[in-house]
Amino acid sequence: MKLIRSIAIVLLSVSTILSFNSCQELETESSNVVLSSEDPFQAVGSDAVSATFEIKSNADWSVICNAEWIADFTRSGSGNGIVTVTFSENTSEELERSAAFSVVAGGGKSISLTLVQARSGADL
Repeated sequence: MKLIRSIAIVLLSVSTILSFNSCQELETESSNVVLSSEDPFQAVGSDAVSATFEIKSNADWSVICNAEWIADFTRSGSGNGIVTVTFSENTSEELERSAAFSVVAGGGKSISLTLVQARSGADL
């Protein structure tokens, strides 16, 4: 009788440990963050005043940009979404300008987006 009880306790303990480990694997897999953009680089003409980037994600995300010539941009989103960027025409005949955007999601996952606007009178 003691032998049967000991075997039952061992089996119960092993099944509990296996169940716990299975749950931990599922939690780890579900916390993997997906974050991407099919077109992380865009070049626009000098007369363009907006651009968009498509974001693919399974988490909340936020956008950071410090380029002075950018008037406004989408600051955050959840799941798949669009980052819309607005700015004024580039009237400089000498310089193209660029803006770097960082999109950051959970777990520290990040991607970079780049927008380049041509100088006035330049062809793309």
